[in-house]
Amino acid sequence: MTHANAVPRPPDPATLQAVRGRFLSLNQERLKRTREALGEPQRLFLDLIPLLFHINDPKLPGFFSELAPAAIPDYRPSPAILDAARALHPGFDYTHKMLRAYRIRALFLMGSAGSIAQSPASDLDFWVCIPPNLEPRDLEALMRKCWLLEEWAATLGVEAHFFLVEEGEFRAGLHGVVTDESSGSAQHHLLLDEFYRTAQLIAGHPPAWWLVPPERERDYGAALEDLIRRGVLEREAVVDFGGLGRVPPGEFYGATLWQLYKGIDAPYKSLLKILVMEGYAAGYPDGELLSQRLKRAVWEESDASADTLADTLDPYLLMGRYVEEYLAARDEQERLELARRAFYFKVGEPLADAHREENPRRRRLRAITQGWGWDTPHLRFLDSRCGWKADRVMEERRALVGAFIAGYRRLSEFGRRHGEAMAIGQGDLALLGNKLHAAFERKAGKVELINPGISDRLAEEALSIHRLGGPLGTWSLYRGTVDTARREGREPLRRTRSLVELLAWCHYNGLIGADTALHFHPHDDRPADREVSAILRYLEQTAPAGSLEGGSLDELARSPRVLRAALFVNVALDPLAHHTRRGIQIASARNDPLRFGSQEENLVVSCDLIAVTSWREVLTFRHTGETALLDALCEYLGWAPPHRGEAPPQLEVHGDTSPRSQLLARRLEGVVGEVVAHYYGAREGAAQGRYLIRLGRAHYLLWVEGEALHYERHDSHQELMARLAAPAARYSPLAADPRTLDDTPLPTLFRRDQAGRIQLFYQPLGPLARVYVLDERGSLFHQEVEYRSDAVLLSHFERFFFSVLPRRHYVQGLPSSDVLDDEVAYHRIDRDPDGRWQITPVQPKAEPPHRRYFNLQVIGERAGTGQSLFTLYCDEREFSSLEYGEGLFRAVAAHILARRADGERYPLYITDVDIGQLLSGEGGGEVQTIHFLNYKKRIEERLNEQLSGLP
Repeated sequence: MTHANAVPRPPDPATLQAVRGRFLSLNQERLKRTREALGEPQRLFLDLIPLLFHINDPKLPGFFSELAPAAIPDYRPSPAILDAARALHPGFDYTHKMLRAYRIRALFLMGSAGSIAQSPASDLDFWVCIPPNLEPRDLEALMRKCWLLEEWAATLGVEAHFFLVEEGEFRAGLHGVVTDESSGSAQHHLLLDEFYRTAQLIAGHPPAWWLVPPERERDYGAALEDLIRRGVLEREAVVDFGGLGRVPPGEFYGATLWQLYKGIDAPYKSLLKILVMEGYAAGYPDGELLSQRLKRAVWEESDASADTLADTLDPYLLMGRYVEEYLAARDEQERLELARRAFYFKVGEPLADAHREENPRRRRLRAITQGWGWDTPHLRFLDSRCGWKADRVMEERRALVGAFIAGYRRLSEFGRRHGEAMAIGQGDLALLGNKLHAAFERKAGKVELINPGISDRLAEEALSIHRLGGPLGTWSLYRGTVDTARREGREPLRRTRSLVELLAWCHYNGLIGADTALHFHPHDDRPADREVSAILRYLEQTAPAGSLEGGSLDELARSPRVLRAALFVNVALDPLAHHTRRGIQIASARNDPLRFGSQEENLVVSCDLIAVTSWREVLTFRHTGETALLDALCEYLGWAPPHRGEAPPQLEVHGDTSPRSQLLARRLEGVVGEVVAHYYGAREGAAQGRYLIRLGRAHYLLWVEGEALHYERHDSHQELMARLAAPAARYSPLAADPRTLDDTPLPTLFRRDQAGRIQLFYQPLGPLARVYVLDERGSLFHQEVEYRSDAVLLSHFERFFFSVLPRRHYVQGLPSSDVLDDEVAYHRIDRDPDGRWQITPVQPKAEPPHRRYFNLQVIGERAGTGQSLFTLYCDEREFSSLEYGEGLFRAVAAHILARRADGERYPLYITDVDIGQLLSGEGGGEVQTIHFLNYKKRIEERLNEQLSGLP
């Protein structure tokens, strides 16, 4: 009697020899089926692969270097293979040699090859098993040889992939990083499970796993060591990738993500694998993996022929039956039917086609579908999949995505329930997550790609597009010719806010072909043909047949960026419709589309931005109203925040269909170009800059905060100037649209702005002069002052800067001696005969000796109640709020007027301001020159107001 927990008796040598023989027979039968399913060129490739890894011969494909590891143990090419090699190169000669070292331990083919699911389009995945500790140069040579062989395979119509595998590294879970063909750290045991049930030994040593008894899977390592210790198995005569004792719960999550990633392009194949993992998780920890089922059958079916074993242990039949058992037990009929469709499509044998040549795969598949109860009409429907149209494709996609998400949720919950860490590296997790985010996440304006390999052609003979709700309403799409009367009760294929989004959805999903007729309803509100043609022409030129660039793993490892973008303005809208309806035609010398006509109307009433990202997402954004252009600009620049230093791609602008179309497009392209040049140029502080533009009757100031562009509206010139005079936390260069403030010198002044420098500009206007000061952080001071001469005006401001700049440095904690001689620059503004602004540098001169100005200093402080108190000194005479209260400024004005010999009432000017205490409570960052100038101006206005009111 044997104890329940006793270790099973190890197999004797005869048993092991018999099992090995059955595995090799099954292997040979599957290799035979693989070859039979290939065309002649592909068969040649498969036959020659072991020879090409056995030797390095410059006459044969794949040769890179003699350094490339070669030689496979126990491999001797047949005469037929040598003849095939000579056919490639008549000069090839082969001599069998006994070698001291074999540097390719084994060569395997894994995947659907040799199974019912193998088709002419199936790729061939090879594992090239290498010894440990290869020199880096040798490993590099072998990798290059593999790449060359993949290129040669492509010339023969074969998609081949070679993976270099070192047993010890694989057992340790080192799988490299995620690539389009490799799951990286996403799975280990589950990948090994797939390998053991699908792998075919092409040449070299067999897997040790074959020879470890099924009941010893949980203590695989000890069982293998026991066989070696007893001398029934030589360690060097096998390759050991490890056992499948227990799949860590955390691995299911990474493996599910990997299959979802693969499912974006091959949904049916991935669905079956996700369902297998669901079944594994449901039976955890006592369930049996498919590879273990296969192994047990080979060990136990001692009398079965290789042909019978190849039929019953076909890897895809094993998988299909397992999924059926799992879903039937859960009574999930909808997902069961979807899984059956996935299996049928993966096999790829259309059974309704009676003219196809009969073969074993068709006979086996027909027996399976008859067991499912599928009749000929249903098979005919499935076989027409390549011609399914958008409505059916969307229905199928919803079913597939729903099944994916259900599987993902169940396996995620399984992982959380068992409380183990996810068996996937953070880098790979982020990579796969980004791909899934791009493919499956829904968001406003995103063009959903509905056809992940379901149908071959979605193009329609006719499509009907209906506009609902007037000019700013919605758009609906119908298959065929559907007029307004026939629309009732029919569900549209798609509803969107904009025509651009609808046409983009049609284009990228392939609904519009060269012969597709588009019917618009209602007819009296349809867009112009040339407008629709312009949109479709752009889409076809930038993405022929809806093809999308980007999406590489390198791109997915980075944040998404826009690869190309276009702006469509006023699509299907007339910005002057309110005039047209009244029979008014607008003609004006003011032809700026942003301030058009005598009413200064902004003709941009809608903007549709379409962008394709590096993650293969197509995004559309619709903005309407007065600020449509600015909203589109914010969206566009948001994909390339200025602080990153990488400008967005050029934005193509397409105007409406009016006679002003080209004018509008050129104008907006100019605006976009100016904004991009400002924020991404070499100018210091560009990323924190501001931009000013006028739309209609309002000015808009743009600025960057965080990673986003923002704007604010200013309805009057006074309001704008006050905003520009506000202190700034840091230097913020300002630029203006060339047609904004074009009747002032300000755009010209802004171009001269420099960080850390104060610049004064003055424009004489008869008895007055306009004074502008750009301070060290780009804040703009503006004041109109009495003008007597350049010398008088400049000497007054020079005295003021001489007094306050050392104080500003002191408040900032800098030595007052840090004031530089050239910290303030002075310029005169004039206009040449052509109306162009001329800026001339000037130097302050001494004031006329006959005129003496009083020194007028202001000191401000904050009382305990929060009230501002001022003390003014006029040539050392003190006037304080504490003494005069509200009459302070009147008292100072009266004192100065009394001391003027001629009694003139020319303006009073402050020569010094000390307001450190007041500024400490204002916030807004460090003290800057604009603070002193603003206080100077406000107090001067109050003094001069009192002066003019004196008797």
